[in-house]
Amino acid sequence: MTANDQESFKSLGAFLLCIFTCGISLSYYVSFKTYHACLGKMDALKELLTNPNARVALVKLVRVSSRLHESNQAKEAPKQIVQSTKADETVELLKQLIEAKKAANSYKEPLI
Repeated sequence: MTANDQESFKSLGAFLLCIFTCGISLSYYVSFKTYHACLGKMDALKELLTNPNARVALVKLVRVSSRLHESNQAKEAPKQIVQSTKADETVELLKQLIEAKKAANSYKEPLI
């Protein structure tokens, strides 16, 4: 390798290190900003729930949370087994066909 190749390799390494550092810093900033925004919303909600004069907001919050709870329960509700009359009819028909086949096998034609 020549000196020029080594210099270009060092400058490329420095550039990639700068890009990597900027990416890490940006991701940390975004996550830190989001976390503190969520903490602020949580504090505001706690203040709202402890304020006795905020009944209208509390009623709206309870309605929204109950709707969310009902929708979650509806998604998680187990499926109920429904008695099918068609299945029962099919079973009865199969039993009749088996009996008819047995009767046909046991019937002997007369010899004339």
